[in-house]
Amino acid sequence: MSTKDVKPTSFDLSTISPEFANLTKDLLFGDIWNREGLSQRDKSLITITSLVSQNRIEQMASLQKGITRNNKKKLK
Repeated sequence: MSTKDVKPTSFDLSTISPEFANLTKDLLFGDIWNREGLSQRDKSLITITSLVSQNRIEQMASLQKGITRNNKKKLK
């Protein structure tokens, strides 16, 4: 994931605090997510595990990328 992958939400934080919005985008999705040490797969699994453990499953929809199991079945 990189800063270009960050999608806008229904709430635009930059209208309240542009500096905080940029810091969040650049630091979290730029520097931290792109650090070496863990694979992108492992980072994704940690993110999903964290969301599930906090019962924030509705946020997982924003993480969906690629093809789903249902899509695979339709292709067969």
